[in-house]
Amino acid sequence: MLLTLDTIPPVIVTSSAIFSGPAGAVVMPVGGQVSLTIEVTGTSLVPKVTLFNGAGTVATTDGTQSPYTFTYTIQADNYGAIIYTIEAQDEAGNKVEALLEDEGRSSGERRLL
Repeated sequence: MLLTLDTIPPVIVTSSAIFSGPAGAVVMPVGGQVSLTIEVTGTSLVPKVTLFNGAGTVATTDGTQSPYTFTYTIQADNYGAIIYTIEAQDEAGNKVEALLEDEGRSSGERRLL
């Protein structure tokens, strides 16, 4: 019997990314919602998406299969670029990560120093 080891990670299809938020919003206010729709292949496990360097900010999805739509509500301590960190893992434990920036939006109030 030949045992085959799965070493191929899932694929995050970055070209499929769709960013959403309120129309015309460039700087997202506290309470504003942003979302990312992304396709992930090679796994049936739901990926994890965080924002703002993972500082307790996890986007949520109701999806159970790709493509997934993740939604996040901007919090008072969220400032700067809206960058999504997508982490996907397959059933064999192979992992992959991608960073995607919503270049049309940022978060927080502009402050003068």
